[in-house]
Amino acid sequence: MEYQDTTKRGLRIFGLVIICAVIISNTLLQSITNILWLCNISTLLAGVALLLGRQQIALIGATYMILGLFFWLANVLVNHTFGNFSSYITHICFAGAGVFIFRYIPIGRNLWIGCFAWYLLSQAMARIFSQPAENINLAFTIWPGWDRIFSNFFLFWSFTTLSCLAFLFFMNKIIWNLKYK
Repeated sequence: MEYQDTTKRGLRIFGLVIICAVIISNTLLQSITNILWLCNISTLLAGVALLLGRQQIALIGATYMILGLFFWLANVLVNHTFGNFSSYITHICFAGAGVFIFRYIPIGRNLWIGCFAWYLLSQAMARIFSQPAENINLAFTIWPGWDRIFSNFFLFWSFTTLSCLAFLFFMNKIIWNLKYK
């Protein structure tokens, strides 16, 4: 019992640290609308959920903390955007924090549903609260590099959204089966 209480207390403190890191990295180092990027808003979600003891919601945030690193690296390599040093630190550290969260919180069988709903909500928030020129979460235009494949934004959006749904579903099933069967 003492171990569980200590772990829960530790996760709550970790949530507070994550919230502070997100606020610092997005207000001091970058523009405030940068927080709407899925990797950043998901990190904030995970921190708040840990602080409030909402473990499955923290896993939703942690999912995109980890995926955000891979999407960000792909963008750096494809579009040659190597210059922003603070972005390296935040993406690598936040992904590490996401792995840490997955290590200590049991995964729900249907985590993918919450993850996909969060993806759609992040798209809606980006469309409502950011400028089209920022193209946060690819909510307005085709991302550079992908315009060679897609000429229509709706087809691009449909492809990325359905790919996200399929990936979340299958990865949740694979991880759940490996861990709990």
